[in-house]
Amino acid sequence: DFTGRVALITGSSSGIGAATALLLAKSGANVVITGRIAANVEKVCKECTEVSPKGLKAVPVVADVTKEEDLDRLLDTTIETFGKLDILVNNAGFGGYSQISDAEYLTPGAVRTNITRELSLSDEQINAEWDRKGSKYPVGRCGEGLDIAHAVAYLASDHASFVTGTILLADGGHIAANINFH
Repeated sequence: DFTGRVALITGSSSGIGAATALLLAKSGANVVITGRIAANVEKVCKECTEVSPKGLKAVPVVADVTKEEDLDRLLDTTIETFGKLDILVNNAGFGGYSQISDAEYLTPGAVRTNITRELSLSDEQINAEWDRKGSKYPVGRCGEGLDIAHAVAYLASDHASFVTGTILLADGGHIAANINFH
């Protein structure tokens, strides 16, 4: 139950961020939706308002988290609207593949999102690639945005009040199995 809490999720206009925002809104939180594409931000805001038990209106902020002035506006809008910030989910970003031995990166599990939209592949080809990757995982599938959203909700909840200084892996066994997709 996130009633009365304010959540700001970066990169929440699609994918994992949108799934997280929807789950928190459905659990009663006030949510701030942000991303670079206004239409996507508005779409997720509308969906969050629809699933909110009290019809709480999600707050849209079109922003690019690589720009300091956008980050300032994002935080200012959140505080001006709600007077506080309880939950910050730093979700925005894009990463490439790396080897598990690469000290610069932590290889996350493959999660079905629209990250592949820029590839010149058909939906059938994209789904086949996700299925191929998922078949290598101990859990037998790729993740979905909601898989990560549930992990985020747990860490943001009172149930995790004694959890500190740890890395919670929600990767379908990717790291433990030392999966290599190449």
